[in-house]
Amino acid sequence: MSEQNLFLSQLALRVTDLQSTIQQLLNLYQTKLWHQLTVAVEEFVRSPYFEANKHELPLVYHNFVKDFESRINPRKLVQLAAFIAESFEDPAKSLEFLELISSKNEVRADDAAKCLCSNALALILMRMGQDDKVKASLEASKALLDGPVTFEPIVYSSFYRASMAYHQAKGTASEFYHDSLKYLSYTPLTDIPATTAPRLAFDIGVAALLGDNIYNFGELLAHPVLASLDNTQFSWMRLFLQAFNTGNIAEYNALRERYGASVASLTPQLCEPATIEKMREKISILCLMEIVFRRPSSDRTIPFGVIASEARIEMHEVEFLLMKALSLKVVEGVIDEVAQIVQITWVQPRVLNLEQIGGISARIGEWAKKVQSTLRDVESDTQELLVE
Repeated sequence: MSEQNLFLSQLALRVTDLQSTIQQLLNLYQTKLWHQLTVAVEEFVRSPYFEANKHELPLVYHNFVKDFESRINPRKLVQLAAFIAESFEDPAKSLEFLELISSKNEVRADDAAKCLCSNALALILMRMGQDDKVKASLEASKALLDGPVTFEPIVYSSFYRASMAYHQAKGTASEFYHDSLKYLSYTPLTDIPATTAPRLAFDIGVAALLGDNIYNFGELLAHPVLASLDNTQFSWMRLFLQAFNTGNIAEYNALRERYGASVASLTPQLCEPATIEKMREKISILCLMEIVFRRPSSDRTIPFGVIASEARIEMHEVEFLLMKALSLKVVEGVIDEVAQIVQITWVQPRVLNLEQIGGISARIGEWAKKVQSTLRDVESDTQELLVE
């Protein structure tokens, strides 16, 4: 009996729940159906038994997978190795294991596999506090991803997972937010563990509120990951994001009053005076953008009084708000301080919710009526000219 057969047979004797799966692995191994065997091994290592006994996963590699690893697609090998590497309590051992995999000729010859390996190594190096090496691993992956070859979604997903973790650790909210959205765009929701999805959605929400130059929450609000916040301690985050997205300051104030204790408990940073001031400025700018957006392009001369009323600020604060919005390039226009008006010529495009789309639809309907009216007038005048 081969070492591989002996290892699996002994495991089957110890764990009766795995007997049928192990028999399937042995059959595929003996018939040399390598692709089907790879798929079966991926399912095998994710079985409930190994969730409770992760320390045994390296044994699966050394006593079984290693024998036929050269037959496995290099990308699948790296994915499997990255999963097994997470089972080590000591990150140094995880690093040693993945570096062994990365040195394989099959992996070094495949750009996608190399990229996957660099991303997995970055996550381990992060646990070890080796930021310089993390950055180097991410830069190596980025160089491959920016090349002429397009890779599978899993490659991009693994990169943005590592990159967003790096930026979260460094406290760079804007970069974390943008990388998180890219991670979500390449990662099926079913691939995100249900136990971690609420925290991920919450962390992205916090980054959206705090990140510099983030004035469009529509893409995040439209993503189904936010549904994971429902019926959790983080459920209020979606309400805050919706209030910010529409620049609804009254709703924002009500939410702060209602959920103040929960906000302070989960994210004390959001209750710091400097942060509160920053968030107040951001929602005021979003309120201004919403005021402009709701108006047709022919009616974008806005009195200071309207802005002060809707943004709930003093008249003398309006000009500063406008200057801030202009400097951030979320709007373009001309301020007339003497007449106390602003002429807006452009507002930053945003991902819209259904209510905002409904507003556009109504404006298009009004525009169509005006076009029809103008057409009737032109036809009427043309008939009179022909008669003369």
